[in-house]
This record gives sequence, C-alpha cells and structure tokens, in this order.
Amino acid sequence: ENDNATHTIVYTSRYFQPAVETFSPRYVFVGPSLRPIRQPLAPSPQKTVYISLGTVNNQNLPFYRSCLTALGETPYRVVMAVGRESVLHALGPLPANVQAEAMVDQIGVLAAADVFLTHCGMNSVSEALFFGVPLVCCPQTREQRGVANRVLALGAGLLLPDDSPQAIAQAIGIALSDPGYRAHAATIAQSFRESGGAPQAAETILQVIAQDRATGT
Repeated sequence: ENDNATHTIVYTSRYFQPAVETFSPRYVFVGPSLRPIRQPLAPSPQKTVYISLGTVNNQNLPFYRSCLTALGETPYRVVMAVGRESVLHALGPLPANVQAEAMVDQIGVLAAADVFLTHCGMNSVSEALFFGVPLVCCPQTREQRGVANRVLALGAGLLLPDDSPQAIAQAIGIALSDPGYRAHAATIAQSFRESGGAPQAAETILQVIAQDRATGT
C-alpha cells in the first residue's frame, strides 16, 4: 500500500512504474538521475554486448565462463565487468573479441552498448534503458525479478532461461536481431528524458517548501 499522503520523488518514469494509477499526485516521477560519463567506450563497427551481474552477487565464475563459451570468437565486441580481480584472473586467457575487467565505467559502456546481459538491479536497468539499450534479464533476487518482469512487460528485453552457453548465445542473438526490443527500450528512454530528471526533482522540492511556508506547516 502506498503512502499517498507524503510528498515523494521517484527516480523512474510514470511509464515504467507498475500500477502507477495507485499513486497519488504527491508522487513525482522524475526519471533516473545519471552521473556524467567518466570513461567513454570507444566506438566500434561490431555490435557491443555488455555483461554485468552488478556489485553484490557477482562472484559467479561459472556464469562468466559460460558467457565466454557463448560469445567468444563471435562477431560481437564483448565487455564484461566481473566484480573482482580474483575472478578476472581465474578466467584465464580471453578470446580476442572479449574485454573483461573487475570494474568498468558502466555509464560509459552502456552509452555505446547494443545489448546488456544484466542481473536487473534497478540502477543498472535504469541506466541501460536511459540509453535505449535492450536487456537480456538474469535476475538473482526477488527484487531483481520484479524489475525484470517490468522490462518484459514493456517489451524492452527477454528473460535468460538458464546460464548455459547455448541459452546465452540464443538470447543475445534474439535481442540483437529483433528490432522490437530496441524500439521498446527507446520508448522507455523517451519517458525517462521527458520526466525532467534532477532539475524537476529540485523544482518539486522548492515547490513543496514554498507551499509549507505559505500554509505554516
């Protein structure tokens, strides 16, 4: 049940929010607030596949090895963020088309990516969709499954059925070849940009402060 009496800023769009009709006008949806790109990814004629399981439940060496088997020596440029140097070293030699790092500038990579294989954390999904990047969803927790379900409902991605190399290769291929996923991701991106971002959030806060002063509350 929503607390419809409290002024609340929500960092997504009304379009992306499930059951948005149940929220009162005191909820202001401003879209995600992204930091500037620190390290842009160089342009490439290849399709760019970005893979990350986030910053918490990311120590999944078998999953990363499945990705290498599925996508190594393919026409794609593959960028993987694997969380720790120990995992990176355990991967061993990488195929020529794969770049793996403990950490990357995710905003910079997503600005150039063509598809994102993600754990579906809300921040990661919002950052990807801000740039209109379709998703292959590999949720790890209940919260992430909820985010993935919204992505699926809006047609901006597909669910990875398992972490086998065959499933990964097939899902990436579908996400890249079906233009519907990118089109739906672009619709969400537009809803984010039209929500106003940080300037809208600041304006809302100032309006509430002015109203409270005027009414003496």
